[in-house]
Amino acid sequence: MRIIGVDPGSAATGFGIVEGAAGVFSHVAAGTIRAPKGASQPGRLRNIYENLLAIIGQHAPEVMS
Repeated sequence: MRIIGVDPGSAATGFGIVEGAAGVFSHVAAGTIRAPKGASQPGRLRNIYENLLAIIGQHAPEVMS
């Protein structure tokens, strides 16, 4: 099973992806989505949304937390 965890924030949003089963997990990917400097709140949220969609599309997690 592949799982993505998201640590929300409007200036920086962290994410981590692990894969495994039966209590044994391995790191797949992790990173931070940073909002452009001076972006409006709607612009920041759009940036987070678009980047998370790309990450989900690339890594195809089955579960999100």
